Amino acid sequence: MKRTTSSEELFGITAAHCLPEATHGTRVCCPSTFEITSRLKELLPRTTMCPPANRLDLCQSWESEAQSILNRFRFQANDTGVSFVGQSNNYDIKTGLLSGEPVGEIVSYQLGSHEDLLYQYDRRLETLHLPNFSVAKSWETTVDWCIFSCNGNR
Repeated sequence: MKRTTSSEELFGITAAHCLPEATHGTRVCCPSTFEITSRLKELLPRTTMCPPANRLDLCQSWESEAQSILNRFRFQANDTGVSFVGQSNNYDIKTGLLSGEPVGEIVSYQLGSHEDLLYQYDRRLETLHLPNFSVAKSWETTVDWCIFSCNGNR
């Protein structure tokens, strides 16, 4: 998205709960560390990268996807990440996090309740002659978002 005050500044928006420890200046990656690490963790039990004691029946498509994830995304050793058998040595267990490419840094973080947010959105849909959902003005909505600057990461 572009900010109206400057055509040179580019910004993105994401749900703040996807970046629970985000503060001003936190780097945003796409796909996120949580998304990629979680996906690998889900695939591992049916791959040869799973430690043998935890391994289930192997699935070639899961093996291929897990290998692709390890080849495409950045790995950083970390005690709280996902554990898998390293590709170079079957006895080398690696633990860490994976993440996509950096796309920006957090410039604003907001969590708040807005009483008429859905109502205003519903009215906008109505003016555009699109299906709406008949929201009462008093419906409270909690929103959380992080705005990140994409400058220098295009």
